[in-house]
Parts: sequence; structure tokens; C-alpha cells
Amino acid sequence: PSPPPPPPAPPSPPPRPPTSPARSSPHGPPPQSPPPPQSSLPSSPPIPSSSPPTTSPPPSPEPQSSPSPLFPPPPGDGAGAENSTVCSDPMLAVDFDGLRESEVLDWPATAALGLAVDLRMQCTLDPERGDDVQLMWTVHTDEGSCGDQALYAETGPSTLVQIPASTFVSNLRHVVAVTATVTLGGSRYTASASVRVHARPAPLAIAPLGGGYHVFGTEDVFALEILTFGLGEAAGETCPGLADGDAMGGNVHWACVDEATELPLVSRGGGLLQVQAYATTTAATSGSEPGRSRVAVPAALAPAPETAFACNVTAQRVLDGRSAATNVRGRVSNGLPPSISLSSSADATGGRVLSPASRLTIESAITPGSSPVTNTAWSARAVRVADGAWTSAESVSGCPGLVRDPDDVLFSPSLLTPAASGNLAIAGCSLAPGHTFTFTIEAWDSQGSFTRAQLTVDVNSPPRGGVLALDPPVSAGPLDWSVSGDQSLWTDDAEDLPLRYAYALRVPSLQAEGVLVQVARLSLRSAATLSMLPPGNLQVVGEAVDAWGAAAHVAADVVVIDSGMDGAERASLAVKRLESVQATIATDPEAALASIALISSSLPPQAAADNSTGCVDAAALCNAREELAGAFARAVGAMSRGGSPARSPRGLAVAVACMQVVVAPAPLQLSEAALSASSAAVDTISAILLDVVRGGTAVAPSVADALAASVSSLAQALAARASPPGSSDGAAPVRRLSSTALAEVASSIESAAQSLAGALAAPLLPGEADATV
Repeated sequence: PSPPPPPPAPPSPPPRPPTSPARSSPHGPPPQSPPPPQSSLPSSPPIPSSSPPTTSPPPSPEPQSSPSPLFPPPPGDGAGAENSTVCSDPMLAVDFDGLRESEVLDWPATAALGLAVDLRMQCTLDPERGDDVQLMWTVHTDEGSCGDQALYAETGPSTLVQIPASTFVSNLRHVVAVTATVTLGGSRYTASASVRVHARPAPLAIAPLGGGYHVFGTEDVFALEILTFGLGEAAGETCPGLADGDAMGGNVHWACVDEATELPLVSRGGGLLQVQAYATTTAATSGSEPGRSRVAVPAALAPAPETAFACNVTAQRVLDGRSAATNVRGRVSNGLPPSISLSSSADATGGRVLSPASRLTIESAITPGSSPVTNTAWSARAVRVADGAWTSAESVSGCPGLVRDPDDVLFSPSLLTPAASGNLAIAGCSLAPGHTFTFTIEAWDSQGSFTRAQLTVDVNSPPRGGVLALDPPVSAGPLDWSVSGDQSLWTDDAEDLPLRYAYALRVPSLQAEGVLVQVARLSLRSAATLSMLPPGNLQVVGEAVDAWGAAAHVAADVVVIDSGMDGAERASLAVKRLESVQATIATDPEAALASIALISSSLPPQAAADNSTGCVDAAALCNAREELAGAFARAVGAMSRGGSPARSPRGLAVAVACMQVVVAPAPLQLSEAALSASSAAVDTISAILLDVVRGGTAVAPSVADALAASVSSLAQALAARASPPGSSDGAAPVRRLSSTALAEVASSIESAAQSLAGALAAPLLPGEADATV
């Protein structure tokens, strides 16, 4: 939506977004899509011919500092009177987090790109007088490489964007631009920034469709098909000046032999079977979609019965000459045996499990032949593909442990379906990184006819070898509850770079195992300042995430000294810090939730209270917790209205961690309004979980466990506070909810439970144990 019209002003042409942060100035409405910045770009880096392990690029030499809040408070760690006045010049500035203006970000063309900007201003927005902030994100091809074609546009309040992989054109440079427009006191101010992204051609991969082993009957068409990934796309429509053959496309070659003789296949007519003559290849329509190559030989010309065949399929890309190969095997059987076609959750990524924490599912479509199928069985084989590949998961994010013997995958608790069922579901964190797994299903019918199908998947290795340094290892409080963290020495395959980094905090007394409180969001910066740390013995967790989402972590301990502030002093400090966070709720709810969780963690533990009372702490602490609960509910509401960056597994984990700190410890002590708002927020988080899972994205089990525990805790609080007078078994009467609040909380809890159950059931395959739910 366009911002509201400004006060009358002399017309002037809007400037093009600069390549560096620009000082704000009032002007008229921005154009619907801001024009790209003029620039002269260096030639793109050469595409490597191989992918050896590569050390991630060193962090930017620029001075590191903590991410600035959208509207930081003035000095003094609180909001002063001058912070709420209308400024004549708010000094609005925007810049990309972790990127210098001269850099060209090299990013895989088939991976979604998440970016964040730092938006800074010296004044406070007042929504009641119409103040507002909107960010317009655009992506277009660089003028020098593709005629400046617009590819993507999105407008909203969020300072984060998730650009779909389908946006990018392989091997071209793109400009990602953002224009922030702030309406403040009736005036409008804008600031712009941009960054260039080279869409690195994806690793070339091909995979058999339906599995790598096929059985045909004597009356069947001899049909084989493979999917190609990264071979090329039809880019003529996107870039009119670029012919498809100039930089895109490739070719696929089929060669099939008789396994017994290792000679070319012979057709039933006695002549050589020229399989290549029956092959057709279709290019992908975009860089994130697979192409196809298919062979279809009529049954009358197919190989003779009882012929075992092996086909080698090779694809070569025109762009850089890279090639990839796969094998398809099978046999032609007498009569009509059963047939099996396989599909898996890794099909869309070229048979590659991008993150070891992801759940793998394989579905089979078994078609009986002349007799019914009576028995099926799965087997698996693992092959290590590189030296140094990991076989355990002490440092793989989201994984409490991995199968140490990869060949045990079908005989461990990681198998979620019976090994004799037609479908296979394998829990996340069960497939060893850096391995290739071949899954085989065999089926027999009542007449003893036998068939099989195979599917091969590669498991991506996350970054490895990282080190986390904290400075200082001991931090004094209360106003200096911060340390500097820096991650280094991470390495990963060249095709998995660049790496991004995040920081989280494990506070054993506050969080359930496996759920961390974020202290620095995902960024291209390897260093960050971690602020507002609560007192105590803490563990800081640094996380490195590759371009495909595979993540590893490294941890270090830090001691934050308790300064001896009493509860009222901590409450006062918490309220002041919360004031500085309020303005970020609309633009970056994920960061706001992380800050709310940290602020809440800095308060002393809640005093015990029986069901007859509410908050029994000092009034200042009770009020601070009420304000934090309200801010939590507002941030979750903003997350539900946000786009894909907020509604993501990472954003979901941040919201759940905040919920555990703010709501879960003592819902009985919340006021009626706070309990109602918090219940609605938990309902919203459950709905986001359902959306994420239905979208096919894996979520860490610890997140679902924590959400289920909070729903249960709220339900118990509701039951206690809905009890009629005299039913408390001798205890003093509870603070009963009003009929309105009772209905609101009950409705939220019921809806949250339904969403949670739906999210747990959504990925289940037929044959998977109902106990999973």
C-alpha cells in the first residue's frame, strides 16, 4: 500500500536509491517501485570447477557494534522527555546488515535469500497521531547484465525480507534495494540502500524420477525419466536481450547396456536399441524448478523379457561445462509383475537433504501386476562421500544426537514407520551428514513375482570447525550486561557458502532443553555485541548456517555478575529497556521477542503463590511482568501479520522461547487481561507452527514440546480460575475470571490445541505411528 499523501510541496523528481546509506529528507510520495541505483559493477567472479572444502570469508573489517534499535532511547538507558517530541530532522538512515556498499554478495541461484536492514532514527513514532513506517523492497537485474528487469517487489513494515529462490536468474547480477518511508508528525522522510547479488549457478545434479530401479512387464512401455537441477532455465522471457543458448541450457545423454553382457541393449526385433533416439529433454522454467529428460520406447521395441539393464545418464551444462551423472537400473520381466514408483521429500532439491535436522519421507506407489502384492520390505545402505564428514551431531543445530552407524537408520528409534510398510518416514537428526543413502524397497506378489525400487539421497554437511570467543568472559552488571562474541574458523563446501551467523543464550533455569533465547539475529556478520544478558552462569551459543539452511553450533560459557540490585530496581530497569523495544515490534517482531525474553530473564524468579492469589511480588515487579506479557502478545500479533521471515522456523523458535520466559512460568499470577492476551498469543504461535509445517518445513521437536507444555499450563490455569466458589478443596478462593475472559481464554486454548495437533499430524505418512501425535 502506498503511504498517505504528504502536505503540499513543490514537485521534484524523486532521487534514485543511493548505494550507500542516505540522510533523510522530507519529500512527496515515493514511486510505486523505486528505480535502481546507477552503478558500474566489476565482472562477476569465476565459477569454480569443483567444490573443495572452503573456509568461510573473514568478517568485515568494519567496526562491529550491536544492532541499533529502530528508534533508540537517548543516553541513560531510558526514554527521556526529548525522545517523544516531534523532530524537525529525524536523521533517518538505513543500511544492509553485514554488507558493505562495494560488495557483491555471491549467493546460490536456487536458494531463498533472507536479508535484514538496520533502520535508525532519533525520534519516536506515535501511532495515535498517524506516524507510520513502511519499507519497499525491490529486486531487479543489474542494468549491465539483463536490461534492468524488475523481478520482485514487496512493501510492509518489516526490516527483514525473504526473497524466493524463483526470483533470481542464474549467473546474473541483481540489485536488491530497500526504501524506508517514515511518516512522522505529518511529514514524510525517506532513506534508501541497495546491495548487489550475483546469482551463482546451482550445483548441477540429476536424479531418477520414481527411483533408481524399475521393473517392466512384457506389455509395458519401456519408460525412464530423470529430473535435472541446475542444468538451465528458459530465461528468454526474463531477459529479452539474452538468448537462452547464450548462457543457459545443456544436454542430456542416455546410454543403456545389458547387465549380463555389458553390450548395448537389443530390442525384441533383434536390432540394437538406440535409447538416445527416444529421449526428450525439457528445460526448467525457472532456476528453482527441475528440468526433465525422458526415454519412452514402445513395448514392441523394448528389450527382451528377463533382460537386466543399466542406463548411465549424463548431463552437461553449457554455461560452464560442468557435468553430472546418475544410473538407472532394472529388468524386463515375463508376465505382469508389480511395479513401484518412489517419491521423497528430497525430490525438490535434487535428491539432497539440505539439513541433517530435516525429516525424510519416502512414499511408494505400488501397483499390483497379475496377482496381489503380499509382502514388502525396506533396506538401506550408506556411503561416506568425503573425508571429515560428520557421523555424530554434538554440534549440529537442532539435533540432540545422530545415528552413529549410518547403516542402522532402519533399525533405530529414528524410523517412524514399520520397515515392512510401503512408506518410509525417518526422523530428523537420523541421517549422518556427508553421506549418500540408498533406500531399496522390494515387493512380492502371491505368485512369487518380485520387483524392487531404489531411491538415493545425499545429506548435506553443515559448517564445521568453528570457534567462539567471548570478550570479556566475565561481565559486570547491571547496566553493563553485555559481551562481545566472534565466531571464526568455520569451514564448509564452496557450493554451500556464504555462511550466516546467529547467537543465542541458554539459561538452564528458564528455558526447556533445546530451546534458546536469541540474542543476535541471523546476519552475514560473524561478530556481534550481546546485550541485556541476565545475571548468572550462562552459556552463549554461536550458530553458523550455510546457504541451504544446514546449521552447526559452538558454545562458550560466560558469567554475568549480579550487581545486587533489588527487585524494584530491576523492575524499573526492565520497564525502561522495554520502552526502547516497543518501537521495533512492528518492524522486527522477531528481534522484539528476543529482547522481551532477555529483559524478562533479568528479573528475579517469581515468588511462589498458591491458587488463591495473583502476583505476590513487589508491585513494581508485578507491573513489569504485566507490561512484558502485553509486549509479548503485541509482538506475536505483529509476527502473525508479517511475511515469510517472521513466519519461519527461526522466528517460531524465538517466539516459543519468549513464551517460556514470559508466560509459562506462572500463568496463575497473570492478571485477567494479561492471561487473555497471552492465551491469544499462544494460539497465534500454534497457528504459525501449523502453517510452517504444512509448508513442508521441518521444525525442531523441542519447539513443539515447549508449545505443548505452555498450552497445558494455560489450560490448568484456566481450570483453576474457572472453578466455582467453594470448589477449591479447602484452599482459599481463586481469582475467578469474568465470563468474557473465561470465554476468550478457553477459545484460545482450544484453538491452540487443535493447531498443535494438526501441525504434528500434517507430515505423517500412511503407516506412521499415531503415537507421534
